[in-house]
Amino acid sequence: MSRYISFIFLFALISGLGFCNDMPVHSSKVEVLPKVLFVGNSILAPVYNLFVADGEPYECTSIAFAGASIEQQYNAWNALSSSQKQSFDYILLEVGINNLYSGATNFISVYQTFVNSLNAGKKPGCLIIAATLTPSKGSPNVNFNNWLAMNEAIRGEGDQPVTGIDIVMTTNTTGLDLDHDYYLDAAYDRGDAIHPNSAGQLIIKNNFLYVLGQNPIDPVDPPVDTTDPVDPPVDTTDPGDTTVVLHPPLAPSHLHSNPISEKGISFSWDDNSDNEDGFVIYRINTDNPDIVTEFRASENDTTFTDTQAEPGKTYYYTLKAINTDGSSLVCNKITAASFSSSEVRRTKEGLIAYYNFNYNPEYIIYDVSGISGPVNLCKTGSSPVSWTTEEFSVGNGNLFTSAQTASKILTRVQKSNEITVDCWIKAAEPIADGVTRLFSINADEDNAGFILEQKCLSDAEKRTLSYNTRMNTSATAPTGFPELVQQQGHLTHMSMHHICYVRKADGNEALFIDGKKTGESYRPGTLDTWNSDFKVRLANSIDGSLSWHGIMYLLAIYDRALNENEVAANFNAGPRTDVVKSSMDYTVEVGPNPATTQINVKITASAIPDIILSSAFIRIANVYGNIVYNEELFSTELEYYKTIDVSHLTPGIYFLQVISGKDIQSSKIIKN
Repeated sequence: MSRYISFIFLFALISGLGFCNDMPVHSSKVEVLPKVLFVGNSILAPVYNLFVADGEPYECTSIAFAGASIEQQYNAWNALSSSQKQSFDYILLEVGINNLYSGATNFISVYQTFVNSLNAGKKPGCLIIAATLTPSKGSPNVNFNNWLAMNEAIRGEGDQPVTGIDIVMTTNTTGLDLDHDYYLDAAYDRGDAIHPNSAGQLIIKNNFLYVLGQNPIDPVDPPVDTTDPVDPPVDTTDPGDTTVVLHPPLAPSHLHSNPISEKGISFSWDDNSDNEDGFVIYRINTDNPDIVTEFRASENDTTFTDTQAEPGKTYYYTLKAINTDGSSLVCNKITAASFSSSEVRRTKEGLIAYYNFNYNPEYIIYDVSGISGPVNLCKTGSSPVSWTTEEFSVGNGNLFTSAQTASKILTRVQKSNEITVDCWIKAAEPIADGVTRLFSINADEDNAGFILEQKCLSDAEKRTLSYNTRMNTSATAPTGFPELVQQQGHLTHMSMHHICYVRKADGNEALFIDGKKTGESYRPGTLDTWNSDFKVRLANSIDGSLSWHGIMYLLAIYDRALNENEVAANFNAGPRTDVVKSSMDYTVEVGPNPATTQINVKITASAIPDIILSSAFIRIANVYGNIVYNEELFSTELEYYKTIDVSHLTPGIYFLQVISGKDIQSSKIIKN
């Protein structure tokens, strides 16, 4: 009877609240919700999203992220303040699978150290609910013997039993492996033999939800029905034993974006019910999840276009079906973006992946192309990222990589045998000469699909940047060599730049910098050599040795070769609405004056444009107009200092000139 009552209460909460964190609750009664911390990797991260989207009666916080090792989750926990650590009533823990590669030996002791840290930092009474690992015998990345040993330890068994766990939940293992062969059941497999699909994620969510609701004293799993991941209909009985059967609608499913358009954000879903009165659609700001907007759709609708979205913004969307008996569960959540006025002018035909780096506090770079099978990029490592509503800045060894393989990109470019990679970036001044990695589609350094790199070189006279690409075809090495090297116009100043690589089906390839072709070559063959395990990676190599520093504004991937007019159109559109193309606005100070052996030049820029289309120079001319000193500026920063040796000049009058674009400023110098 108690289970029946609690289920009715839960259903009422789901129906009435909508979201636990993201939706405002309109009620005259204020409830203090239990606080739950999610600690895990790509298995648990979507479960947190389900808790939030389904409106469970908990205040949810997550430090789970895709690719997380135990060490990285340990660091994420320790990054919380003491007051944050002691605010939680429950800690849901599912980590370890990324530590179970072949040859790993100390994973259990690392896990124990992490549990010890959780116990040392949490408040008294906070329960650690640790799940055993999901079935993964079919994954080549997980050593099965290590998997067995880890699960045994989490259960408190074997030679190294883990201590300090309040509740061990094994149903994440058994519920996704109904035939007990240690393989993830096909019904719950997302396709890689390790990650649960939406049905499997719902089972994990319901397992945790049941344990939280029962709050058992003993660390023993409650009975959980895992045969059907969908909640059954709810019957309510009134005090007079007159049975009232409620028939709320079934939840919609398969919510997915449609290709991006200047008309608004469009998406579709499957209508699984025949008794709904309509749908409630929720739009949630990604940069501030407390801002939620509701829309209504009519019964039997399966598409909706949000024409009220702010230009250049990214949002979450989800929805539920409603009728007079109540509402369904909320369906899956998607991410979609609206076009800014500059993005509207970009070429859209053939676009298959699109990243505009709109701020996201979960540090996920969303593919907002609207093409199904989004390839979202997740932060790996613990180095901080400077990401604001204005810009996305990387460095410090940051690497963003797709949680799943880039299957839609692989499928489409292999079919067309063409690709275009188009991006807007602004490099920071490199720490040292050498190569850094902006972007890649690859499995590892020996198995590459496409690679874009930046090279910095210095000589006695100047410092330059160039951009080179590698592309793997059936006629090249697996690493993508030979390179397509930028042949013209090496960059001698720091600015925002548009880089575009185009490869046609006939093998002709070209590299464009700021709308101009700077290199071309012939690369025959097909793209059939691209492996199914290729992922998209950003700002570094896998081993962390090629860290790129700078700001990324836009990255687009097409399954066709853009022509030169389309490349120029994308350049002229710019990466965003507020880009200004002009020369620097600056002041120049020179001293000492008169000078004997050297002069010091200070250039102060009152405003630096995003795009500088020509180099800036310092030069010295004599009274006859002859140039006796000339240097290109590599770095255009707010303040620039330069000491120039003038000891070799003949005494007399000279003019120091600073040139940027069409602007020139001159200062008279007297050489003693």
